[in-house]
Amino acid sequence: MTVRTLCELFSRSVFDRPRPDHVCLADPGGSGTPPLSSVEIAGQVERLYMLWRSLGARKGDQVLLWMPNRPEWALADFSLLAAGLVDIPLYPSLPPAEVRIILEKSHPRFAVVGDEGARQRLLEAAGGDLRPEAIVTLGTAPGIGGLLSWKQALEAGERRLQHSAPGEFRQALAAARPEDTATLIYTSGTTGSPKGVMLSHANIVSNVLACLQVLELGPRDVTLSFLPLCHIYERMLDYCYWYMGARIVYVADPRRAGDALRSVGPSFFGAVPRFYEKLILRIEEERARLDAPRRRLFDWARTVGLEWVGRRNARQPIPPALALRRALAGWLVYRRVRRALGGRLRQMISGGAPLARQTADALWALDLRVLQGYGLTETSPVVALNPSGRNKNGTVGPPIPGTEVRIGADGEILVRGPGVTNGYYGDPGATRAAFMDGWFATGDVGRLDEEGFLIITDRKKELIVSSGGKKIAPAPLERRLESDPLIAQAMVIGDRRQFLSALLVPEFAALEREARALGMRFADRRDLVGLPEVHSLYEKRLAEVGKDLAPYEQIRRFTLLAKEWSAESGEITPTLKVKRRVVEERYRDLIERMYTPTAPEAPSLRRS
Repeated sequence: MTVRTLCELFSRSVFDRPRPDHVCLADPGGSGTPPLSSVEIAGQVERLYMLWRSLGARKGDQVLLWMPNRPEWALADFSLLAAGLVDIPLYPSLPPAEVRIILEKSHPRFAVVGDEGARQRLLEAAGGDLRPEAIVTLGTAPGIGGLLSWKQALEAGERRLQHSAPGEFRQALAAARPEDTATLIYTSGTTGSPKGVMLSHANIVSNVLACLQVLELGPRDVTLSFLPLCHIYERMLDYCYWYMGARIVYVADPRRAGDALRSVGPSFFGAVPRFYEKLILRIEEERARLDAPRRRLFDWARTVGLEWVGRRNARQPIPPALALRRALAGWLVYRRVRRALGGRLRQMISGGAPLARQTADALWALDLRVLQGYGLTETSPVVALNPSGRNKNGTVGPPIPGTEVRIGADGEILVRGPGVTNGYYGDPGATRAAFMDGWFATGDVGRLDEEGFLIITDRKKELIVSSGGKKIAPAPLERRLESDPLIAQAMVIGDRRQFLSALLVPEFAALEREARALGMRFADRRDLVGLPEVHSLYEKRLAEVGKDLAPYEQIRRFTLLAKEWSAESGEITPTLKVKRRVVEERYRDLIERMYTPTAPEAPSLRRS
C-alpha cells in the first residue's frame, strides 16, 4: 500500500496491522489504563468521524485540539483528518491571552478539550464570541448546549452511524488528498506574534517516510509519548509509531516522564535536551550512592565509554583492546544502567533545541544511544537526523532523504523539500519573507562538515554584537552553561555592551544538596541564592565552564534567579525556548545593575 496521506497511514496501521495493545495511557506508580486494541481504536475514530458529520462539519473547517498527551488526542486527530477538517493543536498550558490571539487569527468551528479547566480557559479567551459552536471534552458535560463529554460524543456518532451508508468511513479515509491541509500549527513566537503554519498530508507523510529510512523502528518497539502532541516533533514521531505498528504509551503529565520511563520500559522515545540533562543528573545521583568499589567500577566504565565515543565521533578505528574493555564495561555497568531505565531502552531522539555535545557524549559513554536531529514546524519538522550507525555528536546529522540543505552567504541554513510548508495562514507577507528563491530561510545559522553533517551554531536574529564589534553566538554559550549540573536555565546578555553577562536559574535540587553538604543554612530558594558561599560556588563553576573561551566570550558578571522560567509565566515558549525580549524586559533592572560602573568587576549576584 502506497501511503500518501495520513488517512492512508491510519488505515495501514489499524486495519492492515491490527494488534491487541496498540495504545494506552501510562499512570506512573499506578496501574495505568487497559490498552486499546486496533479494533477499539477504529471503532472510536469512526464514531467521532460520524459526530463531525452530524454537526454539519464541512471539508476545511478548523477545529481546536487542546488536551495533554493521551490516546484520545490521536483518536480525535485521526477522526478530524478523516472528515477533511483542519485541526489547530494548542499546548495544554497555553494561557487564555495567547489562545485569544490564535482565535483572532483563525476560524475554528469546533473544539476538543482535555478537561473543565481547558474549557473554561477557552471560553475566557473567546470572550463574547460564539465560537466554537460545539466542544467535546474528556471531562464532564454539565448539560450546557454545544458541550459533549467523550462518551456523549461517541454515542452521538453511533446514532449517526446507524443511518449512514455502509463503508462511508473507509471511503472518507480514501478520499483524502495529499495536498489537503492537515493541520494549522501556530508557532510559539519567541520574537513576535505567532504565525499559523499550514502543513498538508503530503508534507507530514513525506517526513514520516524519510525519517523511517533513518530510524530503526519496528512493530516490536514499545514507545513512550510524553512531549506535547501539539508540537509537530512528537506528533510526527507518533505517526512513525502508528505506521510501523509499534505500541504507544502516552504520558499526560511530562513531569512524570522519568517515572514512566522506569515503569513502562520503552525501547524508543523522543525528548528535548532538558530531559537528557536531567537524566544525566539522575545517573550522577545514583553514582554518588554507590559504595567506593562500585563507584570506581562505574567511573572506569564511563572513562572507557568516553574514549570509545571520542574515537567514533572522529571516525577513528576502534583498537581491539578498547573494544574488549567496552564489552566488559557493557556487561558490568552499561546493562545495569539500562535496567534501571526499564530494561528495554534501545534508542532515543533529541530535538526541539540543540543538545550539548557534553550531554550527548556522557549518554553514549554509558551506551545510552541518543540521536540528535534538527527541524522546524515549517519543515514538518525534521530537516536533518543522525543515523544510528553513523551518529556524530555535536552535529544534527545529514539531511534526511529527499530534503536539501544549503548555507546562505550569511551562514543562514536554507531548506528545500517535500516537508516544507506552503506558507502561513492568512499572512502572505510573512510567507513571501520566509522564502529565498524557493528555499525556506530557517533563521538558524550553521554549516555542513566534510561528511555533510549539519552543525547548528546560532539563531540569526539572536547574534550578539558587542560594543567592541565582536560577534558572539549566545546559544552555544548557553548550552555550555546549562551543561553544568548546577545550572538549569541560562540566558547570555551583551548586545551593544562592553562585556557578556548572564541570567542563571540554578538546578535547585542539585544546588540544595550541594549547599547542605557544605553546611550552608537557608530558609528558601530566595535565601539560598543570596548566600555569599553560593555566589563563590557559581563564580568557580563559570570560570571552569569558560576556561577555554576567548576573553570576549567570557561571562564577566551573572545574576542568580530564585524562580524557574516557565511557559505559564511567559518567559519561555512551550517548546522551552527562551523569549529573550520578555526576559530582558522583565529583568531589566537586574541586567542594568550588572553593567553599572560601580558594580564589582567580579561576577555579581542579585536575588529576584
